[in-house]
Amino acid sequence: MKPSAAGTGGRQPLAPPAEDSCCGDSDETMVAGMTVPGASAPAAGMTPAGLSLGPLLGLGLNVVTVIVAILALQGLVYWNYFADAPLFLDRYGWWMMYLDLGVVPLIATLGYLRSYMYAHASHMMGMVIGMTIGMQVGTMIGGVVGATNGFFIGAMVVVMMIPDHVLIFMPVFTTANLLILIWFTYLFYKEGVAAGKCQLRRPLILAQLGSFSLVTIGLLSALMVLGPMVWKGHKRTAMGANAAENPLQPQELGKDGSTAQKHEMEMACGAMMTGGGDSQK
Repeated sequence: MKPSAAGTGGRQPLAPPAEDSCCGDSDETMVAGMTVPGASAPAAGMTPAGLSLGPLLGLGLNVVTVIVAILALQGLVYWNYFADAPLFLDRYGWWMMYLDLGVVPLIATLGYLRSYMYAHASHMMGMVIGMTIGMQVGTMIGGVVGATNGFFIGAMVVVMMIPDHVLIFMPVFTTANLLILIWFTYLFYKEGVAAGKCQLRRPLILAQLGSFSLVTIGLLSALMVLGPMVWKGHKRTAMGANAAENPLQPQELGKDGSTAQKHEMEMACGAMMTGGGDSQK
């Protein structure tokens, strides 16, 4: 028999105290087992912010500005130090431009992603960011550096095209990679920034983009021009042109003691193919 209200002096039994919810709003938010101070969880029913392409358009303008400035600086360096080298522009001219088109957008994308806090972003977003940026860096930078002297030949798409008019392939290859970066940056802005999952921490300014790009391009350019030559094969510069002789082609010591230039490409998988089977016949 349940006790009546009269038996308890007319008082109703007290309800048990409500337990504190682990998901309530507070000054500290638990994210992946870690406490992020100053970050509060998004309020329930919060609508995403409207898509404004102003920040992305500003980032694109900064990228174009930095590329133009670096190209002008590279032209100044060429006329002062390498204008007397007749084959320098033929060997490195286009590749320097493609290096600029790869480095500056990659640094801009990476800097834009790092300018936000990922307090409420999902693990899937972080995984996709790491995979996309890692693959684009290896493909764009590795392809350019590998095509000039053989470093980072893991970017086999460009390296395999060297004997087959690679400079005709490069505009398509570079355009495709730039479109991937542009669309990826837009998707991050739409899914992370505009949806309120990523808060701005420190914006990427033009001075930072320019300085990081200049240092990176300077180091990679020095590796391409002054580094030891690993790639010793031939290359074609345009459609219908004959394979140009490499001015730094090494000398091969024959069995009779004579020396002659190596006329076959140094690719391990292609040397036998270019010689029709056995290259020693």
